[in-house]
Amino acid sequence: MGLTLKGLRHTVATILREMGKDYATIAEMLGQKTEAMAKHYSRRADTSKKMAETVSDFDAEVNRRKTSRRQIVSRRGRTTTKHKELNYTKKQ
Repeated sequence: MGLTLKGLRHTVATILREMGKDYATIAEMLGQKTEAMAKHYSRRADTSKKMAETVSDFDAEVNRRKTSRRQIVSRRGRTTTKHKELNYTKKQ
């Protein structure tokens, strides 16, 4: 079994997809006219690692937003706080 241009296209497309590149970028790199061809050549890419990173990043952002203070301006121009941090200290 020898090297072929088709085999190299599959390899390059797979590596690029596993790196998280989009189909437009892969198509441009391979000289393809359509994103559908880039999708075809990269169909065997294992994107589970990239998806795990994405889920982790998303989870961190959700937690950051839960604990951060966001301020909004009311209709009267006063600044109010939305989603305040919880403070359960008892007054003595």
